[in-house]
Amino acid sequence: MGYYEIGVLQSIYNNLFKNAKKSRAVNENNNNTEQQQQFFDIVAGVSIGAINAVFLVNYVLKNNGKWDDSPSKLKEFWNNFKAHTYAESNPMFDLFWNGLRFFNSGLASAEAARRYWSFYELACLTPPFGGMSPNLCNSFFKADTKYFSHLNNFLSYDYKPLMNLMEKNINYPIKTDFEKNQPRLLLLSVDVKDCSTAVTFDSYRSYKRTCDICGKDVTQNKLLAKHVIEHIKEISNNGKNIDKQILSKSIPTSDSSSLTDTTTVATNSRDKSDDLSINSQEHIWTSLYGDENNDDRIHVVSYNGIDNDILMSSCLFPYSSHHTILYDLVSKEKRTFWDGAFLSNTPLRELIQKHKDFWVDYFEANGIDYDKTGIHESEIYQNDKPRQSPTIPKIPDLEIFIANLYPAVETQDDPIPKYKDKIEDRMNDLRFHDRSVYDEKVAHLVTDYVDLTRRLIKLAKETGKVDDEQINEILEITGESTKRDVKKRRNLSSLVKDKFRVRVYRIDRQDDKDTIFGKASDFTPTTLEKLYNDGMTDADTWFKDLYEGWQIEI
Repeated sequence: MGYYEIGVLQSIYNNLFKNAKKSRAVNENNNNTEQQQQFFDIVAGVSIGAINAVFLVNYVLKNNGKWDDSPSKLKEFWNNFKAHTYAESNPMFDLFWNGLRFFNSGLASAEAARRYWSFYELACLTPPFGGMSPNLCNSFFKADTKYFSHLNNFLSYDYKPLMNLMEKNINYPIKTDFEKNQPRLLLLSVDVKDCSTAVTFDSYRSYKRTCDICGKDVTQNKLLAKHVIEHIKEISNNGKNIDKQILSKSIPTSDSSSLTDTTTVATNSRDKSDDLSINSQEHIWTSLYGDENNDDRIHVVSYNGIDNDILMSSCLFPYSSHHTILYDLVSKEKRTFWDGAFLSNTPLRELIQKHKDFWVDYFEANGIDYDKTGIHESEIYQNDKPRQSPTIPKIPDLEIFIANLYPAVETQDDPIPKYKDKIEDRMNDLRFHDRSVYDEKVAHLVTDYVDLTRRLIKLAKETGKVDDEQINEILEITGESTKRDVKKRRNLSSLVKDKFRVRVYRIDRQDDKDTIFGKASDFTPTTLEKLYNDGMTDADTWFKDLYEGWQIEI
């Protein structure tokens, strides 16, 4: 269903980016010295969306920061996934099925049957009997050897073709930089053994100074990288059963062989050529997740930017024969990752948190005095001058577009599905539909409380009823909520500091009368083209209904 996302992307590109560029060109009197603008500052992807996100960011990096034609290039890339099945390619299938419907009107439509049997051929049969998408996966029959029950037999999917295709087309690892005006890439996964929170992998290097593993303050990220290596050493010295190949994924490697100042990780091998090493000028990428209120359920994994393993951790389902494994630097155990859609198919919450964390760390690491309490921001909005720049920097506001692939509202079928395929199709919609609406409401509610608090503080100061000391005394009162990374209760001041506005725009896929349970596995050309057109239509309708005559100036 990633093709639907491409249709949505094309519509957004046409309505916002492309039109805005034309508008600027007119305003600049056709001056060819047009400054390159960012289409999206952040691209967050889960499951099939992770593949789209990786391709888009990689395309921009290859294209010198330009987004031009990115939707059409992504659509071209998807030609690699097209699969031809018997039901798709045989012109007699529709005629045969409609003949059956003549005698039994209760049968599914010919289009639904084409999709169903194409899915069955692609996902439920092994070669040479089934169809195949040569660049996606191969399937293998796995018999139940535990209970000897035919009910437990299943197919295992080898995604090496997909992995090889991505390796061929993507310049890994993807490491982007805000200071170079490069887009940020966020991918989500879930730890199989602990789904307390999603695992967020980031293409931006962190500017934090505190070690997530032990809490030590190491001043700057370059020193933090060397410090994290000490934790990796502890794992490498932990026993003979350490998988050195997996452990090496936790270590950033230098692209330059001329850099010689290295720290070497001890291994059990006597061959020094197999030693794990990190360049002292490298940075570190880490992800913290788990239950923040339970020391035994805090996990930290480190990685070398976004590579193929990180991508696969976000998009491979449980029945895959390969899953990404990383060492947890806290428990020193291996952790296995599944498709992030099981926990957060539309990662609004994770995006907002990562956005805040990055900017707070960036400002503090660079000694930048920034607007923590929003006084300057409130003055701008009060005067209704959104184009006016604040006197000091602040955490940027977020405008977020979400493409929801699983319909939340059933409109084409009976209120209660009666057949197995329809029941399971609706179960998937319930499991994977956009669950971020409540997160958005909470974000907006918090924003309203923050604005109220700021205005009351400003009013108190202006009327002279209280002084700064009295206000600070109130703000230092300990509240009930705890900080995300340490088990300490927040002061009330934290409710006002480091807040930013969030706007969310949703393009929802509409219910389809011919939908099937296996819609996520139907890669036939007919289905893909319909998904693309549906995405374009739904997004164009959204723009027309809500913003007719309105244009964003990027």
